[in-house]
Amino acid sequence: MFQHLSICPPKQKSSAKSGFEAFYSYYAGFPESFAQPLIASAGLSRGSVVYDPWNGSGTTTKSAAALGYRSIGLDINPVMVVISKARLLPMSEIPCLLPLAREAIHKSRLYESIDSIDPLTQWFSAESSSHLRKLERAIADLILPSPEEQVEYDFDMSGIAACLYVALFATGKELSKFFRTSNPTWTRKAKSESEKIVISELEVQREFIAQITRLIKAHSGNMSPEINEGISAIRVGDSVLSDPEIQADLILTSPPYCTRIDYTAATCVELALLSELSGIDVLALGRKMLGTPKVTNTILEESLLGDLCIDFLHRVKSHTSKEGLK
Repeated sequence: MFQHLSICPPKQKSSAKSGFEAFYSYYAGFPESFAQPLIASAGLSRGSVVYDPWNGSGTTTKSAAALGYRSIGLDINPVMVVISKARLLPMSEIPCLLPLAREAIHKSRLYESIDSIDPLTQWFSAESSSHLRKLERAIADLILPSPEEQVEYDFDMSGIAACLYVALFATGKELSKFFRTSNPTWTRKAKSESEKIVISELEVQREFIAQITRLIKAHSGNMSPEINEGISAIRVGDSVLSDPEIQADLILTSPPYCTRIDYTAATCVELALLSELSGIDVLALGRKMLGTPKVTNTILEESLLGDLCIDFLHRVKSHTSKEGLK
């Protein structure tokens, strides 16, 4: 198999991005122009399964689905699961997005202001946060199952639901762009109440419609064939924990860099928007990320590590470069 693989340069080029990749740019991972030719050249039989244990923005699952293969994608960050699902929206369902977005806006106007403490207040004033939260609650009430109907909610939302949330993510990111930094993995927080963004409900709604319109254009410009989103299983999951039920014919992934990057910081605004739905503890999620700069108090038993790993750790511990630090 490996002798015949078509392996293109995996580096992402901003100028070459189009469609969904241009709409919601993800700094890590590889582009479809790398993944799709590679999967196509792997000589897989019909019914084969492609697996990505660090699915990120869903390039592997989207590329596999476009070629007609079943795929499984895991990501520990629920934001990335939603984004991955949005990429798989069938072309036939695109016309539903704008009417549903307008209905969500109308529904949000009927809600009373939400006064509870909201993680969105890290960047927005309390009133501005309430405008965003009302819209998020309206989307959830409009297109997601009620709590009574949810048997096991593993972010198993439809492509339409995911697209509305992704448009809301883009809205939050655009409205909070004042807090972006030159580092794509970091968004700073407001240092004082006076620094927080104040924005009207109408401005939030207009931005949401603008992002939905951009998303529709991104999907409409996609040259891939009609995708059956049902052949892709994308869910929240920790790649560190083995799952004996997952069997795959090809694994294509881009593991996170172990360079002390807080990967949750890159999606902090999206995680805040998703907080009512996910109930995720962002600090706990950050500690679970590979490469996290957050130090845990957990001590791993050597018996759980392989001989090669133990040897490597001992050599790092006794390296001559550390002699002056003793």
